[in-house]
Amino acid sequence: MLIDPQGRLKGGVWIETSGGKANHRIELSQKANYQYEYTGEVEGKKVEGTFTPSAKAWLASPVATASELARLLKKKGGFDLKQQEYMPGVDPTKPVDVQYLRDASGAVTVSRKTMRLAGNLAPDGRPEALEISAGPPRLTLQRAYVRGKL
Repeated sequence: MLIDPQGRLKGGVWIETSGGKANHRIELSQKANYQYEYTGEVEGKKVEGTFTPSAKAWLASPVATASELARLLKKKGGFDLKQQEYMPGVDPTKPVDVQYLRDASGAVTVSRKTMRLAGNLAPDGRPEALEISAGPPRLTLQRAYVRGKL
């Protein structure tokens, strides 16, 4: 993943494999006027095209998102951060709307497309423990090891 000094996503390569075989391989690059270009292969089919985020802004990188969440976590009370993120495993042709919501109790919910994750964020803004609510059975993701700082 390529990230500029402001934390914006400039491009990258995403590869998803299963059983030793690549399910998809997507390359993304930043163009002019808030436009991104993607090319690659998804389950044996070629995909290519361009998209512009609806906010007419560059996409935030995971590092920028974690930094913004860390800033919001320092404040008391709830918050509601909505943004678009590039998740080619969900949809390689466009960014996905994502919402980070903290209620008064401190619980954090991350909603994207048809998936909802609820749990805790670490003080650095990265996920600490999140439970996926996409139907039974429930899956809990827990960060077991941290190295380095953002």
